[in-house]
Amino acid sequence: KLSDASSPVKYCTEEMAVAQSKLVIGFRIGTLDEKELMAFRLMAAVFGGTPHSKLFVNVREKMSLCYYCSARFQWNKGIMLVESGVETKNIDKAVKEILHQLEEIRSGNFSEEELTAAKLSMCNSFRTVGDYLGAIESWYAAQTFSQNVLSPEEAVDAVNAVTKEEVMLAAKKIALDTEYRLVGSEEKTA
Repeated sequence: KLSDASSPVKYCTEEMAVAQSKLVIGFRIGTLDEKELMAFRLMAAVFGGTPHSKLFVNVREKMSLCYYCSARFQWNKGIMLVESGVETKNIDKAVKEILHQLEEIRSGNFSEEELTAAKLSMCNSFRTVGDYLGAIESWYAAQTFSQNVLSPEEAVDAVNAVTKEEVMLAAKKIALDTEYRLVGSEEKTA
């Protein structure tokens, strides 16, 4: 189920004189405990956070529905956003396929290679935190409200410990909240 029946999905469409339309799909995650946090981060990476992700490989590359398509998990707000640049004529197809790719993760239809690629990408970003002082400061500032502050090395261990089943459970806890379309009027009239 992609939406929570207690809260209807919000739809918003705006028009602007731009050549490329923009699609943003917002998902509610709600409050997470510390143990779930890394599973959600990894799920977002498998879904749309790396060049090996479901959204990049399938929606952008194989189906050519978007110019770009990625997912961003914002743990402190309890949301995940999927953002894409798309031709107006492809918006409905893109929405359908983005939601389908999330269902694929919920059902466990992703390979060990996809999971490993997402883990490697996340671990590489964690390992580069120590490369300069500003990144270290940002790393710890971002964890200000966490009960369990992790060093980058501890985060590497935590992401590597996440199982495929935990990623599937994380995907199942997401509820579709909002679909926003910025439709290019120049493209529409062309």
